[in-house]
Amino acid sequence: MSTSNIVAIREAEVRLSSRTWNFSQDYAVAIDGYWHLRTSQQPSLFNGDILLLDDWSLSEGRLLGTCLTTDYKSFLYWREHDALDRSVTNFFAAAALHSREGWLILAQMGTNHSSSGLIFPPCGTLHSEDVKDGRVDLDANILREVEEETGLALSKTDLKQRFLILDGTQLAYMRLIELPWSAAEIIRSIASYLATETEPEISRIFVVKGREDIIESVMPKFTVAYIEHAFRP
Repeated sequence: MSTSNIVAIREAEVRLSSRTWNFSQDYAVAIDGYWHLRTSQQPSLFNGDILLLDDWSLSEGRLLGTCLTTDYKSFLYWREHDALDRSVTNFFAAAALHSREGWLILAQMGTNHSSSGLIFPPCGTLHSEDVKDGRVDLDANILREVEEETGLALSKTDLKQRFLILDGTQLAYMRLIELPWSAAEIIRSIASYLATETEPEISRIFVVKGREDIIESVMPKFTVAYIEHAFRP
């Protein structure tokens, strides 16, 4: 089972760093070659700017950190080549969507997604558009990703408990969201939305009712860790 660490926190303050990520320059030739390979397989991949965590600390339930800016192709090469530079962390925000029954709503990524076939909560990389007055708005990122992936339009008042899940070179910031609808209603709503999308990120919705629904082969460790926490005896 998962060896990731999960902890409840009360606050998160992450700001933008001015540091340049030398990795993207040092490995430029290899990065470009790998990007050509990946986009030949998945033409819809887009090389926009993203944020990586380059420093962070946790004390008394408060996360403090800074993020540097890089491009997606550099991040993708780094992520899929054993995170060669350990001075940065893959940091992202994710939505722990629960139905009225208490079940967890996950998404399996479609063929046009860089993580095709994997099952995890609605989430995505952080971007410069998530920075407001020098501070990374993690909650706004969650709401945007949920709406883009599922069509569910939520507000910050829907965001409840905060969690951090650490797994080596990856740190997930999660917010609990308890939806007032049944799992069946949520699935119908998302399916209706996906039918309107020309290139939906999601191929199907996966409902977790307990630990017995864990599929470690297609669920990232942070997802498994959250399921184990949410459905603990």
